[in-house]
Amino acid sequence: MAQLKQELAIKDKALEGIAIKCREQLEENQALRGELESRLVELLIPNCLDYFQYGKNILTEIGVTNTSDDNALTLMGRLEHAPGRVVDWKETYARGGATTAFAFVAAHHPAAEILKITKSMQKVDDDGKEIDTAAVWRPVVTYGYRVASVVDLKRFLKDVPLPRKAA
Repeated sequence: MAQLKQELAIKDKALEGIAIKCREQLEENQALRGELESRLVELLIPNCLDYFQYGKNILTEIGVTNTSDDNALTLMGRLEHAPGRVVDWKETYARGGATTAFAFVAAHHPAAEILKITKSMQKVDDDGKEIDTAAVWRPVVTYGYRVASVVDLKRFLKDVPLPRKAA
């Protein structure tokens, strides 16, 4: 019986030693976990804030104002509409360029029928000769860039209906 008590005491000490080691490892793991969590926070939070600011900058650049009180979810919702806003910009720039070009045409040729000009490229000239459309496009492209350079990019032009032809 004494021997059994002695063996149990040895086993109890061994188990106690194992329990102490397990507790130490657990505490060490918890300390490591805490270090990892704080390091992740140190790494992620500044980057998240940077991305949040980038998102706000994008919205500001595409003309969305009032982003100062946005939270991340609101910002993400607004950013989902950014591609459509860019398409709107492209359309308004095209309208601005065309409007400017036709204003130039109207200024130099007041008798020109703008409605007729906007319908399509003529296939034949006034003398009945076939028009080489590729030859027409080549020099016009570079002049298009000149016209585009005078378009007011801050002016947003919404789609408007075509004017009716005078009877």
